[in-house]
Amino acid sequence: MPTCLTFVKKNKGKEGFVAKPDAELEKDARDKAKKAMDRIFDRLRFKFNDDDKFNVFVNAHYDYNGSSLRIFPACRQKIF
Repeated sequence: MPTCLTFVKKNKGKEGFVAKPDAELEKDARDKAKKAMDRIFDRLRFKFNDDDKFNVFVNAHYDYNGSSLRIFPACRQKIF
């Protein structure tokens, strides 16, 4: 897989090619990543209402702890 450095070396002599400095490349990459993450969170915010979010939270909590989850306090477990 070619790296950026080999791409720059290969295209350095071609007309119209401008190599960007590292700071500009980093800024572009951060902007693209932020834009993608904003799109993902906007989609999730509009797709799920509060009840759906709570159900996802409870299901994840239950799946993590398994069926051995202690729902009742100790004094109520004896009665149950």
